[in-house]
Amino acid sequence: MLLKTLAQLSPEKKRDALTRLVTKAQGPANGQLAPARLEIRTLEDKYGMTTAEMKAAFRSGRLKENYEVVRWLMLAGMVRESA
Repeated sequence: MLLKTLAQLSPEKKRDALTRLVTKAQGPANGQLAPARLEIRTLEDKYGMTTAEMKAAFRSGRLKENYEVVRWLMLAGMVRESA
């Protein structure tokens, strides 16, 4: 879900969407980091940049928001938090 779409939802639908997102995000933190790291490497290869470069490009607006970018940010946060 795009962040701008999330912002347009009613409070109840926003809560439901965020609950689903958090529930999905908890998987790798429960000992399944290898698949998350593999997906990050796949995205790095696809976009031709490291996760740090992606974050900088996203913050500067050079990389536009899409499902993969949002997922990449989420995965990077999960992997970082588990370290």
